[in-house]
Amino acid sequence: MTVSGAKKIEGLDQNVVLPDGTADRSDVRNDVVSDLKEEPNVPDKSKDSVLVTVEDLMSKDPELKIETVKDLRELSVEVLMKLENKYEGVLMYAFTSVVDATDIIDFGNWKEYTAPVAGQKIKIDFRDNKDAESFVGAADIFPPSIRKVTVYEHGDMGAGRTSERRIGLKGQNIDGRGFFDSLGYIPVYSGDIIIVGGADNPSGGVDLDFDKKFRSKDEQGNDLGLDAKAYENYEQSEDGAADKTFITELLKKRPNARMKKVWTNDEIDNLINSVEADGVAQRVIEAVGSIVKERYNPAHCWDWVNKVYQRAGVRGRHIVFRSLNYVGKDCGDNHASPEMLDKIRPGDWLFYNNKNTADSQGNHSALFIKWIDETNRIAQFASGYYNHPGRFHTANLIEKPVVLIKKPTA
Repeated sequence: MTVSGAKKIEGLDQNVVLPDGTADRSDVRNDVVSDLKEEPNVPDKSKDSVLVTVEDLMSKDPELKIETVKDLRELSVEVLMKLENKYEGVLMYAFTSVVDATDIIDFGNWKEYTAPVAGQKIKIDFRDNKDAESFVGAADIFPPSIRKVTVYEHGDMGAGRTSERRIGLKGQNIDGRGFFDSLGYIPVYSGDIIIVGGADNPSGGVDLDFDKKFRSKDEQGNDLGLDAKAYENYEQSEDGAADKTFITELLKKRPNARMKKVWTNDEIDNLINSVEADGVAQRVIEAVGSIVKERYNPAHCWDWVNKVYQRAGVRGRHIVFRSLNYVGKDCGDNHASPEMLDKIRPGDWLFYNNKNTADSQGNHSALFIKWIDETNRIAQFASGYYNHPGRFHTANLIEKPVVLIKKPTA
């Protein structure tokens, strides 16, 4: 692989950057095959090898040609997985970009895109593909060589989740596979930033030879890729056995730990029914469930919570704590005390300071559902944000201090 400026990629390199979606990749996501259909016999030398590869696959594979494809944003998860199985790296090419970097990879070799460098900061962007936003995970996107990641929700570099184990050889959008920590499955959404290899010791979290022992070869010694035999070899290996042990121990400690990204309607109902609330608060919690199921796209996070309150028939919002007297995106010591956090109840509307770029004071609006670990201030929330449907998620209110608490009134 070559890099502009003749800079080679070796070991930990914070300056490597993959295409950021502004040049050739815009052709991929905006019009994958339309040009090819217009001029099927005339190669377009202006397109990079990735675009040509994707177009070639779409035009020759009858199974994938079933759908009319004009934009990656319109592809179903099923087709996206087929693309990834045939051409490892297409999801990483389509749905990620690298931030805080200067050099651009000379992208002449498709296979090189499956070997990202330890320490890279990669930003997730599902390009408004709602199915990918809801179902596709980091283990679907990243090659088996990435053994560990740190995920910063909404790009909040102040607090992240670092995986303790990657379950499965690769995700394939199968439940129970992915990156896991002590809380369970670590989901990724647009706007999240990922450190390849983990934030603490990136080089120790990348093993470029990891999957070679599982891959099968033909009689000529050619790599057959991650075929069915490769996954079978993995499941029968020590790594596969270690996966099972990890999950067993996790569920002993945390029986309700998440095992996958998507929430089914039954799981949503079970969570809603597990919340102890009454009156207007109970109506708020029930409205959360219905609006999450509807996948309502808000204009911003405040809009999503307001939509829930309107659905629940909330007539008033009683502010019991407010501490917004600070400049910039870091609230510093301007936040709720432990005694004030003790007053939080299901259905409360909270602003917590995650230093995001969208809000002038770095705050995010979310609805408190219940405590997951009240001692350590880990809470279950529901929220949405610009063009992203509402979802359930966790937040550590020590790392993300609360600056406003509203209570719904009938």
